[in-house]
Amino acid sequence: MIKIISLYLAVLTTHLLLVYFGTLPGEFKVVGYVDLFLAVLFCGGLLLAAPGIKKGAENFSLRFMAMTTAQMLLMLGLILVFVFAKIGGSPKTMGFTAIILFVILLVIQSVYLIRKVNQK
Repeated sequence: MIKIISLYLAVLTTHLLLVYFGTLPGEFKVVGYVDLFLAVLFCGGLLLAAPGIKKGAENFSLRFMAMTTAQMLLMLGLILVFVFAKIGGSPKTMGFTAIILFVILLVIQSVYLIRKVNQK
C-alpha cells in the first residue's frame, strides 16, 4: 500500500510543481489545497477498499463500488465549490484540472487494487 500512496504523492507533487513554475494555470495556494484534498480522498479510499481484498471478490466489489461512488461525489462537490465560490480565478480551469487529476488517480487506484485482488 505504501507503493500506491507514494505514487499518488508523486503525481500530485508533479502537478503542484508544474503550477508553481507556471507550466499549468492556476493559483498555487488553491492548487495546493486541491492536491491535498485529492491525496486525502484517495488515501482514505484505500483504507475503505483494502480490507475487502482479503475477504473475497464479492466483498471487494461492494467496497470498491462504494469507494468509487463516494470519491466521485466528493469530487463533484469540490467542483461545485469552485463554481459557486469562484475560487482560483477561473472555475472552469480549476474544475477541468481537478477532473483530469481525479481520473488519473482513479485509473492508478483501480489498476492497483484489481491487481492486488488477482494476486490473492
